[in-house]
Amino acid sequence: MEKPNFEPKFDPEVLRGRMPCSPEDFLEQMAKLCPQDRCPWGDLSEMNFGMFSRNPVNVPLALEVGSGGMASYSIVDQLAENGFWLANYIASNVYIPSDFESGTAACMSMDLTDPSQITLGGLKVPFLVSRMIFTGDGAGVEWPSPEVKAASCEALCKLIIPGGVICFLNIYPSDFDFRVLRKFSPRPLSFKDSLGIWAYQIG
Repeated sequence: MEKPNFEPKFDPEVLRGRMPCSPEDFLEQMAKLCPQDRCPWGDLSEMNFGMFSRNPVNVPLALEVGSGGMASYSIVDQLAENGFWLANYIASNVYIPSDFESGTAACMSMDLTDPSQITLGGLKVPFLVSRMIFTGDGAGVEWPSPEVKAASCEALCKLIIPGGVICFLNIYPSDFDFRVLRKFSPRPLSFKDSLGIWAYQIG
């Protein structure tokens, strides 16, 4: 039987004014980088990740939450050391919308305390990574209410293609709502000789 064509539905208007390029151009370019109907890898739960991984996973497109002046070196280098090679990534900055690392595929503002902003206009990614955002110590997101926290965390999980990965770097994600994450059937990934990294394959 012939596989039906998969046509993702994009809404550029929800991204208007949140990035330097036009939302239409952004969605067209990002969709070319990453198939929207499937994850580029299979089950990762039996693999061992960490320093000098022998079988690194190639990530065609990722979304970084909380980029811009929050780490001493590139997110690409940090993930490569732990077994994930990022070909392209979208930087979404919580604090300083004008401050992005070089080499990003695109950049945009995304207010995590407003669940309606946690969207890529219908685009999904196979990999979402957060750096020092869900810290629970006042340095990261300050949730206005538990309800907003739950809604925002669920919206982030919905940005990931089933079978994709959500990854937390630098500090234990104490202020991410893991009760929400459990709705997406998370499978923890195994890391050896790596500190400050937690990742889950979802769906």
